Amino acid sequence: MNDIFFILAQILAVVAFGLDTLAMQCKKKSGILIMGIASNMTYALEYAFLGAWTGAISLVIGTIRNITYFVFDKKGLKPNIYVLVIFISLLIGAGVYLRYIGRGLYGMFNGICDTKFCYDWFI
Repeated sequence: MNDIFFILAQILAVVAFGLDTLAMQCKKKSGILIMGIASNMTYALEYAFLGAWTGAISLVIGTIRNITYFVFDKKGLKPNIYVLVIFISLLIGAGVYLRYIGRGLYGMFNGICDTKFCYDWFI
């Protein structure tokens, strides 16, 4: 059964990489966000199949962040500092929880940096 999950994870990795590549070809911000959302969900599923829960949770929070930024973009709004604080707090909280139950904490650092980058991109 583990071999099946490993093979599915590898297939999902190729699909997610393809979605990331397509995202960089989009000319509009909304297209980049939609492809980024699809890519993050695919990567999160891949990490879940591999049992890498820190990465999976970080990517789920990143997906929710991208959906939030997509909604802000569609309404013509810019996210404020509170949105940034909420997502960084979610990532830190998830990291502390995962560290408490014996999982790794280091995967959350990438999510925090990515959240700050996405915030700067919209401002």
